[in-house]
Amino acid sequence: MTHNIGRSCGRRDVIRRKLHETYIAKQFDNTDIWAGNMKLHAGKDILPSTLQRFFIDTTNPESGIEIRISAEIYIKGVTDAAPLLDGEIDAALWTDINKHGIVDKTGSHFPDFGYLVPMSVLRNPDGSPVVNGNNAVFISEPVRIEKTGAFSYTVQFSADDSELGDISKSWMCVNDIAHNNDGTLSVSPSRVLDCPSVMEICVRKYGARIENGKFVSGCFADVTRDIQNIPADIIYLLPIFETGTGDIFTGEDVRKGELGSVYAVKDFYRLDPAYAGDTREKNFAALASDGLITDSDISDVFKRGKPNDIENAADLKNIKTYAEALKILGEDAAAQLAARAALRELVNAAHLAGKLVVFDLVLMQTSRDSSLIKEHLDWYELDENGVPKIHSIAWLVYSDVALFRLKFNRPLQSYLSAVAPYWMKTCGLDGVRIDASQTVDRIFLKQIKNRINEARPDAIVIGETLCPLDEALDIPADIIYSLLVDNHVNVDRATPYYDLFETYHRMFPRGARALAYFENHDSDRASARWMKTFAEILDSNPATQELWSFIKVAKHNSYPEVLAALKSLQCSMINIFSGTADAVNFCCALENGTDFIETTRTDFEKETLLDFSKRDRGAGAMAHQAYMSLHKLKTGLSIIAEGSVFYLRENLSLGHDDRLFALIRHNAREAFVFAANLDPASRRSATFDVSFLSEKMPGISGINTVFDNYRAMGLCADAGVAEIKDDNLYMEIMPLGAVLSRITG
Repeated sequence: MTHNIGRSCGRRDVIRRKLHETYIAKQFDNTDIWAGNMKLHAGKDILPSTLQRFFIDTTNPESGIEIRISAEIYIKGVTDAAPLLDGEIDAALWTDINKHGIVDKTGSHFPDFGYLVPMSVLRNPDGSPVVNGNNAVFISEPVRIEKTGAFSYTVQFSADDSELGDISKSWMCVNDIAHNNDGTLSVSPSRVLDCPSVMEICVRKYGARIENGKFVSGCFADVTRDIQNIPADIIYLLPIFETGTGDIFTGEDVRKGELGSVYAVKDFYRLDPAYAGDTREKNFAALASDGLITDSDISDVFKRGKPNDIENAADLKNIKTYAEALKILGEDAAAQLAARAALRELVNAAHLAGKLVVFDLVLMQTSRDSSLIKEHLDWYELDENGVPKIHSIAWLVYSDVALFRLKFNRPLQSYLSAVAPYWMKTCGLDGVRIDASQTVDRIFLKQIKNRINEARPDAIVIGETLCPLDEALDIPADIIYSLLVDNHVNVDRATPYYDLFETYHRMFPRGARALAYFENHDSDRASARWMKTFAEILDSNPATQELWSFIKVAKHNSYPEVLAALKSLQCSMINIFSGTADAVNFCCALENGTDFIETTRTDFEKETLLDFSKRDRGAGAMAHQAYMSLHKLKTGLSIIAEGSVFYLRENLSLGHDDRLFALIRHNAREAFVFAANLDPASRRSATFDVSFLSEKMPGISGINTVFDNYRAMGLCADAGVAEIKDDNLYMEIMPLGAVLSRITG
């Protein structure tokens, strides 16, 4: 013991000189002293310090997760001579886990200062210090993750004489000693694990119509009335705020199309008045009585002074008619109050139907006539004339918006990060989709998620990531994007799917959830492209015509529409079943209209209409009912959230040409086979070796169809057949068929 103390004292002096006197931060000679290799320990898992994803049940205080952090340090002449002992150097974990930051009286958000967690030498079971080559290894005391949010951590070392908690103690973190980054965590509500499906809705186009030659916008009430017809767990609303159309400096009308873009937000705290619907039909007294207009609404809408006799919502009880509302409230305030009430009704109806509602949070710009330009010109990127720059990305020019100077702009970031918590608190919304999140600095994204989770621990944050995969790895959102538009529309072979999905699984950390579209508001309708392709195939191939005539499609349906509907369902099933709990699982996403094979783009800038009557006739009705059935199946199928995937790349059939995409999803209790024939013109068969299943499910006795897109569409045929015999899986799938089967044993 005496020997160790003596060694500690002498070696600590050497460490102190190297750590605190010889070098300064960021200028260490890493051949003399080095630190890093941070690792996160969660149960038996040892994970890198790159962004890792965890999930907690926000309704259960006992559902926290315990982690520890380790790091290594090398000191020439010290750690390469003998293992470090506790007391020769001080080590501590700095972290802000469970801390969301603070908001001061001015509305400015500040990150939390964090706290220190003691670290000690990592030891083997026999008590001897663990070493990694010439490096000493330290590990922290346990830290319990108890809150959703985005958090950071790093490790720091000291060899001065101050105590651990002394504010004067001199620390040097691993980032200052060598090239390291802070470790990061994204902690999500556990309900994200269920891979919730999402439907994207532009309120402007939901129920829109032409009256007397003029376009009449859809409104919140149109969505509310239709809740039961939306086959998704989450309703994602494109921007719902008041939009601008002009340029504050030139006075020009710079709107895109006839209507202007919903992404040209004029005011983040005012709803689009058109979404209130016809205010002439509103009974403001009843809305206040039902709690759909609140005292806070009165304060917020009348910021510049309330009307006489209107102090709170109860004072609306005397307003019986629209004329009285106009006289007392004014047209603008009446529309804002009615819009808030209608949004609350939508959220309430969605919750009763077991659905969530999130909205689009626009961070990059405002309209060019936003009042923020006058109030905070310094918040914008300015051109050579001192006016806000026009936003452009690659060849796309957004001439109707003014570009924010967003990066590290604390006042602007505090303003924008307050938007989501405000509307979640005000109208009960369940989260946000962050527009173009990959372009936003990660510190700001962390602030947004933390402010949202401080307001609602169970809120869901979706981060748009239209970027190379490696640029999306560190987005601290609960669900990121996997926009598979080109893959689904243009790929008709299985191998590109296998390659893409395995790339996802190789790159992303365990637990990632990715939103998987095959069309959205930025793309042409996949169904329109498929109909054109399939019509050409049918016209040029008599054998294909004969094949499809055997299917007995009803006379009032065109074959290209039915084929497009089958393809749409096939792609959605691929999105649902192709993930794995070991890496990336997919949340199936639909654009409004996908479920009834709409061919008209949402195109919110133009006066085009979506034809919702397609849901009630022909192939559109067949597709809609199939999508409703698929949603019901997905909701009750635990394998989607829990299962691992095995892609059946090796087709043993002679002469196969890679047209059949197949996989097995399995967990400890059950296994499912999913197969899709990507060929629109021919039946395809395949044989796969599935001998590995014998170990997981001894005594396999059969295989039963759970869902197939032909039967779901009401066609007079099965999409495919499958059987397992002698450790081989044999299947035959109809053109554009997609089949999910349960293996029994």
